[in-house]
Amino acid sequence: MLDLLLHDDLLFILPNGEIITKEQNLKNYKDGIIEVEEFIPKTESLNIIEDTAVITLTIMLKGKFQGVYFEEKYRYIRLWKNIENQLKVIRGSCILLLH
Repeated sequence: MLDLLLHDDLLFILPNGEIITKEQNLKNYKDGIIEVEEFIPKTESLNIIEDTAVITLTIMLKGKFQGVYFEEKYRYIRLWKNIENQLKVIRGSCILLLH
């Protein structure tokens, strides 16, 4: 499903500043580098600008990254674009929110 939602030219900035592509993102899940156990999103804002949607949200994530358990709250921004009547994520980033 994630493969269908992400644009082939996706760029995503991880909390550590690393920039990854769609290929790298999908590989992280496929190879078990990231395992999500719980995903609780809360939309903060949604702006529609012509054929592009900009959404910010906070997400409480629980899971494992490289085998290490985590339970943290992140802020995401994602840019969705209508391409041939299909919404695709073209850009995004997330940061860790300090408690």
